[in-house]
Amino acid sequence: MEPGYSFIQSLESCPPTSTSDARLTNPTDLIARHSSDPDPISPACMSNQRSRQSSNSPSNTQQVLATVSVNRHVWGFYCYSIASEIYSIVSTTLFLPIVLEQFARDNARVYPDYLQPCPGSRSESQDQASKPGLDSSLTEVVCKTKILGGWLNTSSFPLYISSLTIAVMALLIISISSPADDEKMRKFLLLIFAACGSLTGTFFFFVESTSPAWLIVGVLALVSNVSLGASTVCLNSLLAGISKEKAATINQKRGMTERVDGPECTTLVSQCTSQISARGVAYGFAAGIFALGMSLILVIHRKGDLDSLRWAIGASAVCWGLLTIPSGLWIPPTKSSILDGLSNPFQPIESSRQMFKMLKGSKNIFQTIKFLMAWAFLSNGYSTMTSSAILYAEAYLKMKSSKLIVIGILTPSMGIMGALIFSAVQKHIRYFNSGADSSLKILKLVVIPTSAIPLYVSTSVLFGTKALTMERDMYLVAGFFGMFYGGFQSYSRAVYTQLLPPGQEARWNSLFSLTAKASSFSGPLVVGIITDITQDMRHGFLFILALFTAGSILLQTINMEKGKKDAEKYRFLGERSDEHTEQFLLADKMKVPINGTSD
Repeated sequence: MEPGYSFIQSLESCPPTSTSDARLTNPTDLIARHSSDPDPISPACMSNQRSRQSSNSPSNTQQVLATVSVNRHVWGFYCYSIASEIYSIVSTTLFLPIVLEQFARDNARVYPDYLQPCPGSRSESQDQASKPGLDSSLTEVVCKTKILGGWLNTSSFPLYISSLTIAVMALLIISISSPADDEKMRKFLLLIFAACGSLTGTFFFFVESTSPAWLIVGVLALVSNVSLGASTVCLNSLLAGISKEKAATINQKRGMTERVDGPECTTLVSQCTSQISARGVAYGFAAGIFALGMSLILVIHRKGDLDSLRWAIGASAVCWGLLTIPSGLWIPPTKSSILDGLSNPFQPIESSRQMFKMLKGSKNIFQTIKFLMAWAFLSNGYSTMTSSAILYAEAYLKMKSSKLIVIGILTPSMGIMGALIFSAVQKHIRYFNSGADSSLKILKLVVIPTSAIPLYVSTSVLFGTKALTMERDMYLVAGFFGMFYGGFQSYSRAVYTQLLPPGQEARWNSLFSLTAKASSFSGPLVVGIITDITQDMRHGFLFILALFTAGSILLQTINMEKGKKDAEKYRFLGERSDEHTEQFLLADKMKVPINGTSD
């Protein structure tokens, strides 16, 4: 057993102390004092240990080892956040949609006679034809490529690949959700998916659009993105345990002896979770921005040709694989072999059965389910808008690859800024820092302005006005979108964490990721179908506007105070029957024991 886990157990059996600072008053200040204090063992805790044991040296040594172990686990989490975010920002978000569309364009013909090559079907001609603004002579030409016997719009090809990727990812997440509850299996799956995804991504170094087997790029994109999503689910499942370890070390350092499931320690665990999660996102975004900057040098040097984009994807995959190595050494468990006692990690039937049983009691936490529904609509809207905007800029505005990279850098940069701005708003404005729904208020503040983007484009479609016809429009939209997207990522997780049943954070975080992936399947698919029918991608923003509207309405109906109370009463009983579940919940509400359970 590792020091971090034994450390939590020592807290659970630790008796009360009379030390003046033993009670937690402000978890945020406590975390700040812990990070700034170089002394790993507080005097209060040392005094308490002396009174309990005749010799405190072994206990002190264990506490020091526990602190080192927890820090190693935290940095393992950060390291993989950086590794995965580099590939996510450079490839999944920016370059993969462009490369897929260009591969399709290089093998496309002009509709409807299918005789003439598509304008911009080679990187050289694309550079020559690219002009600032919207070139009407090019947008009037519809390019389609033949795939599996049918003709498909080149702009729809990456959208269909994205939808298929999300569908496969949803099935995979369901299959591994039950086995991944085991810490060894979780780490094993994370490393396997990271290796598979990074290796697949490196194949972009070698694939050419002139090859008869050019369609393999769709398979490569699917496998790498599915692996990225599945490994991220495993990473998120680590967050709850690492946060409890972090809170336990802070408690011991300050002489806190309350059980880790006590009300004050629960608040501290929540603060640690938010801190580790936010830093992981910030470090990942910063690394992704740096990687995009390096890619920009390559793309500018190569004048934005297809080869430079392929190489950027391959390089980001190499970074993903290399940075996974220290993550594998640091994330728990680190003392034992992850191959010991492993079973079949893919159990779709058993995992589906366990998830169904978990959801059968969801009527008792209806506020949490309503938030998951809102999250499904909103995450679908955000992800669909991201992929659609990049494809629109590349296919309709004919923006060069170097300018698309600038947009790719601008969006996460504004995302970091937005997360900091909204955090300051919550801290200094009383309306947003009071009450149980303080984080929900910020989330609403983030979502409503973002809806202005699809509303603006949809209005132009309905009334025939001009929208997004200039390159500068895309820069403004990217900056505006990025600022609110950073706040959305931060506060959606914060709100959801407060609505989780205690002790079930990992399982419900997996459902959180699954909901996003499953719902996002429809977005690119519908936009792709609309584009094929109307030959104008802007019509797809009507569907995106509908997603934001539905999500915003659901957010207005959520009662955070009731949701927290329901989550505290909720219990998942595994193999128990529905009748026993209702009996347990009733007994829990009345604070009396029933057969087989105790308070």
